[in-house]
Parts: sequence; structure tokens; C-alpha cells
Amino acid sequence: SHNDKTGTISFTINKATDNAVKTVALTGWAFGDTANTPTATVTYGTPVFTYSDSENGMYSNVVPTQKGTYWVKVTIAETADYNGCEATASFEIHPKTVQPADISITGVETSYLFTGSAITPEPTVRVGGVTLTKGIDYEVRYADNTAIGTDKAKVIVTLKGNYSGSTEQGFEIRYGTLSED
Repeated sequence: SHNDKTGTISFTINKATDNAVKTVALTGWAFGDTANTPTATVTYGTPVFTYSDSENGMYSNVVPTQKGTYWVKVTIAETADYNGCEATASFEIHPKTVQPADISITGVETSYLFTGSAITPEPTVRVGGVTLTKGIDYEVRYADNTAIGTDKAKVIVTLKGNYSGSTEQGFEIRYGTLSED
């Protein structure tokens, strides 16, 4: 005869607690270029990426676009099967390098009458059809802009902020009389 026995065996399936973000990385890019996609290696789960301008700042799903240092955070949400986890990495958006030929300067005449004072025309500066803002996107300085001379005077534009590069445009300071209307 058989010894038939019945009984109950209890067991527990424990949640995995070894979930971890092994790597998180985001290669930076230049201002105006398409943003790179962050990468992460995790034990379990689907990574969700968020961004901030400081490591311990507020994170959002908005990808930054301006020059600067930023942080990407990878988050794995906790589930019934595994613990949640997160990690961060910094990345850089570099200024867009602009060649002199690609910087448009308008509003500077080819010549000005001698006044005895510095002549400081205010240029309009554009890159790729975008009008830049003085003090934010560029600075202006002048060279040899007081004395009479042929094409010695210069407006020098140096890009800054989201852009890097510089160019100059010469102008003449000449003798002459202002016509009275």
C-alpha cells in the first residue's frame, strides 16, 4: 500500500533587490545640433531619462538646448519584482563654432566722415539667418576708429554664449564736410 500524505508547503518569492544602473552616459553636442540620445545599462527594467542644469536640481523630460553643463538622470521605477534605482551623469552642450564667412555683419558703412572722436557703428550680426543679440551672443570692439585712414578702421565682432568665432569689417574714415540741407 502507498503512504499517501497530503500537506502544505509555503514558499515566498522575494523581490530582487540587486537592481542597479551599471552605466549611464550622454555624449555632448554643439549648440544647434541634434541632441544625442543617452544610454544606460541596467539590471532590470526600462530606463527613463530626465535632465537638469545641476546634479541635485529639478529634473524634467525637456532636453536642454543652450550652451552649458547639464545632468542626465536614468531612473528605473520600482515594481513588485525589483527595486527601483537611479544614476546621473554630466554632459556638455558646446558653443557652435562659426567660420568668419558665415557671420553676417550689416549696418556698417564703407566710409564715415572724420569727426575727431571714435566712430562706433553698431552692426547687426546674423548667423544662419538668425539675428544675434549684442551682449548675449556677441561683443563688439573697434580698432583704429578715430584717425583718418583708408580701411584701417575696423568693427570686430566676437561671438560668445551659444556661439564661438569672430570676424571683422573694415571701414574708411575720411575728410569731408557734412552737407547742410
